Amino acid sequence: MVDLIPPGERHYAVAGAKVIEQAADAIRNAKRPLLLIGAGANRKEARRAISECIARIGVPFCNTQMGKGVVDESSNYFLGTAALSDKDYMHDYVKRADLIVNIGHDVVEKPPFFMEHGGTRVIHINYKSAQVDRSISPR
Repeated sequence: MVDLIPPGERHYAVAGAKVIEQAADAIRNAKRPLLLIGAGANRKEARRAISECIARIGVPFCNTQMGKGVVDESSNYFLGTAALSDKDYMHDYVKRADLIVNIGHDVVEKPPFFMEHGGTRVIHINYKSAQVDRSISPR
C-alpha cells in the first residue's frame, strides 16, 4: 500500500484594509480609468463582481486574449481585446488612461502596455501576488 501525500496548504494574496482604501481612492479620483481583465479573473464570484463594478461606475474595460469571456463583451464599456497589434483604438485608450486596474493578469499573457516608474498608475488585483520585475511594477 502506498501512502498518499497530503494536500498542501493554499496561500492567497490578501491586501490589507489600508491598501484597499488607497486603491478605492485611486479609482474614485481617476479621470480615465481602465480595467484590464486577464485569465485569473475567470472565477465565478470575480466575474459577477467585475460585471457589477463596470455597470455601477461605468468604467471602460478591455481583456487579454486569455481573459476573453470573463465579462460580457456586448457591454457599451467594452473596448476590445489586447492583441499583438498596438495601433488601434483600444491601445490608444490604454495610452490615455490615467489608471489601469489589472484584474487577474498573469505574466504569461501579453500585456497591452509596459509599466514604467513614473508612468500610468497600475493597481494589480488577483488571487496571487503580482510578479514584479523591471517591466511590471504595479502599485
